[in-house]
Amino acid sequence: MENDSPSEDTRLRFRFLLNPDWLRAGKSQHRLKDLTLLFVCGFVGSLAAWQLFAAVSEAAGYTSILESELDLYSPWQQLLLVVLIAPLLEEVTYRLPLQINLSLPLVALSCAIGALMVFWPLIIISIICLCVWSVRPWKQSAENWWRNNPKWPIWIAVTIFGLVHLVNFEVDWTIGAILAAPFVVSPQLWLGLIFTIGRVRYGWFAGLGLHAAHNLTVWTLSTLIS
Repeated sequence: MENDSPSEDTRLRFRFLLNPDWLRAGKSQHRLKDLTLLFVCGFVGSLAAWQLFAAVSEAAGYTSILESELDLYSPWQQLLLVVLIAPLLEEVTYRLPLQINLSLPLVALSCAIGALMVFWPLIIISIICLCVWSVRPWKQSAENWWRNNPKWPIWIAVTIFGLVHLVNFEVDWTIGAILAAPFVVSPQLWLGLIFTIGRVRYGWFAGLGLHAAHNLTVWTLSTLIS
């Protein structure tokens, strides 16, 4: 499931957004330090994006319903949902296939889970992936393209991860609301990038850990403040 090719670069590179790659950090002695840096950058960056574009969200008519939905659950249920279930499902859906060696069954699994959670037509993509996987020439072509063009699967995964969080808002879909959408979910777009760097550089469990740690921090602070 993971890329077994030799590491070429163990440094964190935030130009990853503009020029994504499949490089792995391997067993770097700075692994914990690097993941801590990613966590801090993810948290601070998402907070900054939220502060910068809160006025845009309000002006476009977005109203967050996330807190009211969480209030339907007990604190322990919230903790389980926010720190375990949500990160696990989202990391499987959006980042599990992101490795140098394309696994079409993993892409199919991710799309199938995404179809169950948010958007049922994704099941069609899941079926297509399994069909391509079953035909050797198509499978080989898909694997070659994937290996040589990391930017497209990575950009698409980050973008979808961000935009899907629009479900956390109530909004009347005007032209202004549509144009404001990328700004409204800019914290999630930034976090999607951070979690993706963690996943590609250090493996899927590293991305999951970053995601869970971020959600735990936000949930704890929100609970203390409220």
